[in-house]
Amino acid sequence: MRAKPLFFKALYALDHGLDADGERLLRETLQLAQAENDSYTTASALVSLGELTLQSGRRNEAELFLRRFQFIKRPDDALNPEARRVAELLDVLKGNGTH
Repeated sequence: MRAKPLFFKALYALDHGLDADGERLLRETLQLAQAENDSYTTASALVSLGELTLQSGRRNEAELFLRRFQFIKRPDDALNPEARRVAELLDVLKGNGTH
C-alpha cells in the first residue's frame, strides 16, 4: 500500500503552500489508491481534490471529484466525515452553502 503515504505527502505540500505539487501528488494518490483498491485513500483523495479545485475556482472539476466520491463502496461508517464534507461542498457548488 503506497497510496496512503503519498496522500500524506500531498497534504504536507498543500500545508506548506505548494498547491501545484500538492494537487499533482493528490492526482497520483488517486490513481494509485484506485489501483490498490484502497477505498479509504481513494475517498480522501477525491474529497481533497474536490476542495482544492473548488478553492481555485474550478467548479466543474470540483463537482466531478465530489460526485465520484458517491460511487465508492463504503462498507462501514469510517467515511462518514468525508461524506458530510462532500455534502457541504456540493451545497456550496449549488449556491446553498458557504465555503
